[in-house]
Order: sequence, then C-alpha cells, then structure tokens
Amino acid sequence: MKRLALGLSVLLAMLLVSCTGTSEDPLEVLFVVGYGTTAAEAGIAIVEDVTAAGGSDDFVIVENSRRPLPAPPVDYDIIDRLNQRSELVVLSRVLDTTSNLANVLFFNIEELSPNDPSTFQESRPRLTIDLDSLEVDADVSPAPSSFCPVAVQVDSEGRYIALLNDQSQCASTDPDAIDVIDLEASGGARIVAHIQDPIITTAFFLEQEESRGGDQDKLYYFEEVAGEPELQRLDIPNDGDEPEPISLDITIESRAGNEIVDFGGVFEDYLVLREDSFIVIPNQGGALSQPDESDAIETSNNSERAVFDDFRRTQALLVLSDNRLTVHQSLLDEDENDIFLQNAIGVIDPLNEFGYLFTAGRVSRFDLFTYDGEEIDADNYRSFRIDDLPTPAFAIWVQARLEVLN
Repeated sequence: MKRLALGLSVLLAMLLVSCTGTSEDPLEVLFVVGYGTTAAEAGIAIVEDVTAAGGSDDFVIVENSRRPLPAPPVDYDIIDRLNQRSELVVLSRVLDTTSNLANVLFFNIEELSPNDPSTFQESRPRLTIDLDSLEVDADVSPAPSSFCPVAVQVDSEGRYIALLNDQSQCASTDPDAIDVIDLEASGGARIVAHIQDPIITTAFFLEQEESRGGDQDKLYYFEEVAGEPELQRLDIPNDGDEPEPISLDITIESRAGNEIVDFGGVFEDYLVLREDSFIVIPNQGGALSQPDESDAIETSNNSERAVFDDFRRTQALLVLSDNRLTVHQSLLDEDENDIFLQNAIGVIDPLNEFGYLFTAGRVSRFDLFTYDGEEIDADNYRSFRIDDLPTPAFAIWVQARLEVLN
C-alpha cells in the first residue's frame, strides 16, 4: 500500500525530474505556525519537520522566518485552500477585555522554502477592524456599532472575508454578529453584510465552492431559532451584490454540556462537533439535509475543536479538548482512543498522512496511515521538541517548493 499523494504541481515536478535525469532533495515538510498570547511575543513563523528527511530528532523554526504580529493571533484561513493556497489570512486581536483592537493580515505562503524564507512576507496592506477604517454599505441595516472578531473566513479568490464577532470576549453588550467585508470595493474595504440575529459564536465555515468547481462560495453559520441552532447560508456575491441569508431548515440538537463548539467540511459533507459528540450533515450534490440524531457519535467530554483536513480526504477524525487528543478511525467509529495532550492545536499533512499536534515548545506527530484503530503508541505517535516556540494559536501545512538539483 502507498500513502495518498496530493498536489498535482508536486507530482508533475517529480515526473519532470525523473525524465530529465536530475535529482531532487527530499520534499520538506513545512508549516506556518501562529503563536503568542501577548503583543510582545505574537508572531508567525515557518516550522520544518526535519525528522521527515532524517536530518534531526527535533523540529526547527526556520531561520529568519519569524514575522511579528501587532497582537496575538486568534484565527486564520487560506485563500484557495484546495489548490493554489496562495495567501494566509491571519486575524490578530488584543486579548484584553479593555480593548477590541483587531487587524487582518495577509501573507504569501506559495512555494515556501526553508532555504530562502524571504518570500514569506505580507502580501497586502493590513486591514484594521474598526469603524474608522471600514466603509459600511448603504443597504446594510442595522449597521455595526463595534467589533470583537474571534474567527475569520475568506473566499476562494481573496476578495471577501467574513468575521465572526463574540462581544463577550471584549466585555461588550453589543449584539454578536457576522460581518462580510468586500476588500476590493470602490473607496476601500466595505462591509456588505451584517448579521446580528442570535447567532452561535463558536462555529462558522466558508465553503470555497469556486475552488472545488462550483459557481459560488457559501458561508454557513448557526442561528438560534426557537431555542435550537438552525443552519443558515449566505451566498458570497461574485458581482458585488448584497448577500442575503437563507435558512436551510436544518436544526442540530444542543443542550448544556453538549453545545456546538466547531464546524467544518469533511469529504463532501459537514461535521458539527459538540462538547461530547459529533454529527454529520449530509450533502447530496449541494443539497444539505437534516441529519438523524441517532447517527451522532459520542466522543470525549469537553471537546473544543476538530482537526479539519483542508483537502477533505482524511478518514480519521482528531478531536481536541484542553487536555486530551481523541482519535476516531473514521466518522462512523464509535470506539475512540485518546491520549493526554494539553492545550494543543492540530493540522493535517495530507501528503504524508500525518496529524501534527503543536503545543508550546513541542509537537506530536501521529501517523494516520498506520493507525489501525487499536492503540495510540510509539509505533504511530511520537513527540519532538521545537525550541523557542511560544504557545501556538494555529498551524497550517504548506506545500514546499521543490528544489531541483542538476
């Protein structure tokens, strides 16, 4: 059996190398990690798994790859996640209830190399999230009165971003809201949609349909209707028109101790993670349907987030709480295994089928390919050092530039 190989450009490059008689260095395994809980230490950097090529027993932060952020990173997304993966979008915000200062930054992540990280730079001007910096479309009513963004999503082409605002994080009594911002509007960045119904502030997801061959990107989020979370959809405009919310009449059972904590795409469907269970919303050719609660799968208590694969090919599901990693071999696996792991963030390497779990100063690598659903042990799970890595907020896998030697 062979590991799943992804990335057409990498495969074509390797084919070219084999046909021309040249040789290539092993393809580096690279990540961009956002870190820091204070403005003084906030930043992002390229991290390399040098153990993958047998070069060391530890991971390293690539020299000269650290980039400072104006405030701690709180969330991220990737433009064209499935294909070109050209830019990283980073939401940074002061983690202090006395301030709601926030910025959105953009970084080039295309064809990065640990040998020359100079291309890893900001790719656009920073966007400050406040009422002085953002225009508000005349059709938007009510207009936003303040911002406290906790999550960001971006469309396929990088024209629109969506911000999820949880006002409790900024000690504000303003309504929680979602703001959709047109970055290319005439006159500067402009809010084209502001949704402040009783939304669920722990989960939203922008489906980059255009990257997957569809005709329009779609933002999914949950709104509380009659005491239950109901799935809503907002079609992201491709002609500058004002987007309108659409109710999908799909409700998810939620109760104290089993509330929604995360949401994202898995294969063609959508996964809703709750505090002690998960359930899949089926998608048949773009038509989402009501899941049966009897199909819900129990997972570890106090779950906080799932580790989603941007390429949506990974069979296993990794679930993180504040002190556990829980592994389901598939979305139908009721017999989960878990291991102690404190305050980790996760990412999938789709090329090698590894799950990487980052914590301050360390990373654990979980081999999804050899995991048979039995034990999490030394055969499939190892821990490594990363010197001088502060508390991580997110990590993404990036496709390394193929270095060809004549």
